Amino acid sequence: MNKSIQVRDKIELTKQLVAQLPPDSWTVDQARITWWYNFRDGGGMRLTKQGYDAFTSELGIEHYEFTIPPTAKFTYGTILALDKRMQSPYYIGRDKGKFVKIVFFSSKEAVLVNLYGDIAKFLDNYN
Repeated sequence: MNKSIQVRDKIELTKQLVAQLPPDSWTVDQARITWWYNFRDGGGMRLTKQGYDAFTSELGIEHYEFTIPPTAKFTYGTILALDKRMQSPYYIGRDKGKFVKIVFFSSKEAVLVNLYGDIAKFLDNYN
């Protein structure tokens, strides 16, 4: 499967993706609670590690990595801004407690953040 996704409705997206998996692998409720950091209906689009693994390994969804430079100011405020603004799922990778990458599941958002070259500048200009 080689697809890109552009949806802000997590519940509907989860239903559609679970339907593409083998029967008995995930229920919609299991996936909703396990895949998303904030699984409430109005919550952001950030994926957990299990969600990231399901999207990449089980579903084969196209994804794009942005390496967070070691000198970048990436704070929990940045994470809140991502949560509010991102329209498609994303995953924040960590290594030894430090944020090292963001994986986008939208080519549009991936291209924009790479054009800005800085996550803070991207967020300042992204609606």
